[in-house]
Amino acid sequence: MVIFKRIPHCSLRNTAAIAGVALLESVQVLIAVVWISSFVPVPAGPSIENLWPLHQKTLQPERELLFFQVFVVANVMLTAAGLWFWRRRREDPGLGKALVVFGAWEAVFILIELFAVFKMIVYGQPLWAQIVFYGAFAGSWSFKIFWPEFRQAVEGAGKWLSHPLPPWAAGAWDVGMAAVVVWALWIPDLDKAVSLAFVGGGFESLNHEAASPAWAAATGLKVGIDVHSPSGLGWGTFLAAGSGWLGGVDHRHLILFLAWLGMIYAAGTYVLLKELLLSRWLAGAGLLVMLKLQFLNAAMMPLPWVHPLMAGLPHLPDVFVLLCLYQHACRPTVVWLWVGGLCVGLAWLLSWYHGLVLFAVFLIYLLQQRKSVFGLWALLAGFLGAWMLVGPAILGKTFFRQSLGNAVTWWQDLNAAPEPYFGAAFWVPLIYASSFAAAWEMDRRHRNQREKAPWAFVALVSLYGLLSYGAFTGFYSHAAVLVLIVLFWGQQALAKAPAKMQSKVAAVFCLLSFGALLTNVVFMLYPNALNIGGVDWPNIKTVYATQAEVHSDAAMVERLTFPGQHVPILSGFDTQVLMAAGRRPFFYEARPNTNARSRRAAAQIQREHPPFIFVDKQWLNAEAALIKFIKDHYVPVEESQHLVALRKK
Repeated sequence: MVIFKRIPHCSLRNTAAIAGVALLESVQVLIAVVWISSFVPVPAGPSIENLWPLHQKTLQPERELLFFQVFVVANVMLTAAGLWFWRRRREDPGLGKALVVFGAWEAVFILIELFAVFKMIVYGQPLWAQIVFYGAFAGSWSFKIFWPEFRQAVEGAGKWLSHPLPPWAAGAWDVGMAAVVVWALWIPDLDKAVSLAFVGGGFESLNHEAASPAWAAATGLKVGIDVHSPSGLGWGTFLAAGSGWLGGVDHRHLILFLAWLGMIYAAGTYVLLKELLLSRWLAGAGLLVMLKLQFLNAAMMPLPWVHPLMAGLPHLPDVFVLLCLYQHACRPTVVWLWVGGLCVGLAWLLSWYHGLVLFAVFLIYLLQQRKSVFGLWALLAGFLGAWMLVGPAILGKTFFRQSLGNAVTWWQDLNAAPEPYFGAAFWVPLIYASSFAAAWEMDRRHRNQREKAPWAFVALVSLYGLLSYGAFTGFYSHAAVLVLIVLFWGQQALAKAPAKMQSKVAAVFCLLSFGALLTNVVFMLYPNALNIGGVDWPNIKTVYATQAEVHSDAAMVERLTFPGQHVPILSGFDTQVLMAAGRRPFFYEARPNTNARSRRAAAQIQREHPPFIFVDKQWLNAEAALIKFIKDHYVPVEESQHLVALRKK
């Protein structure tokens, strides 16, 4: 529109608008011709028919030259027709504006069609992409026919968006966003989720990050003393308590509990965005973008709950800590400090590193608010309350008696926390640092407490994002923080625009975010009730049932060991076998897949002399140092479907 206004003469502007609309319509004609020709394939010659089917596709005759000619002819003819049809309105200033609006909507439909075509080419004609293509294709021709009615409807929607939502509509919107979260992340069939997790790469990541520490805690082992926790010392026991409450400590209920945690985190993110941005459209858009970046990005294949640490679930309390700080900044009440301190204590139990960062951010907030003494007591009261009330419940009755012995391993886990780094994605910490500096400066310029609150809060959020940006937990595991900062500054950039424009931009962004979520490949494979990706679930369940069967392995382990024994198993099926056999894990670290971990595992074997070691058949002939050590001291005596039992020489 700005470029269009810079054209000096009215007739030239109208001519440019006619040419632009003709170009867009020629693209639409080209799409229609390509779609029709897809039903009439070009016959292949006898020389191509004799090739392998794989090579036939690459040498299949195409119609690129014909399509190009159709595009050129259509463009020339439509331009000429437009110039002749509007020849008497060449000097009309309203013609160009109307054509620009018409062309903008035509471009929207064309982009949707091309997006659907791209997805059909990449993913092989998925049903949802065909629905989107045919819907946009029909809509692009329908809105031309009913252009006056369509324009009136758009203008009416714009007027509706420019007014604040009535209370009933605001409540309905909040309920609708909650329904979207449940609709997107709820798993009605747990067998689908477990089968997809196994077929998509096995349970190795899920076992290491969730199932193994949860099973160790469920069998009475002390996290941080008997077994290593990949996150905080309360992470495994928290998972064991949650999955046990849902039905049992196994992979099915662990995935269900992790999905519940994801939904709770998403709900807290939406409330925080709504409170800060004061816009339900932007809050909804931020929620949808957070779901796509944090839970449904490509790194989470095949299922986000298979990678709970990467999905950011151990630092679930952070969004509630930030919410308490913002509420206290707007409405200074000591209750918010107590609740925030309680959440910091929970965060420290679930993740050492993020709990430490949140504790530091909380202290900085108290100093900034000049409530250091009284606020510190409130923080410590809530923090100690979490440890005294929740700690014994999830860490066992011997929590306080073992606290002195835990101190050494807790300190080791703290030192093993991810360190902030500025690697390939340098732009993320750059955003955090720039946001912190700008928000801090804006906070200094304001004197009124109500005006200072958003700026001080954004500075704290930026600082938290910068400090918690670690090597293992990249920007996608803190997408809620990144989205909040980007949307806040985007809202500030549009602050001087008319209210109608701000509402329209927020609504369009929300709709685009919803479309991006629906067309996400991880969401298409997600085992919700939609199955828009057309996944062959019966086949995936069959593969899981045949390849992940561990009954014979569990029977062998039960026969060669006794109840309550710590059983060393080196296999990708180790946690499944231990759960099925009802035995405790042996190794301190569930996955000795590095040289240092292998040396520690070998030292543990030498120190404790287990009578049997069970090794995966596929691993037994590996050249790893740990396998060689085991074969030097143990001899095979029995085998099952996946495991080989080795007895000490």
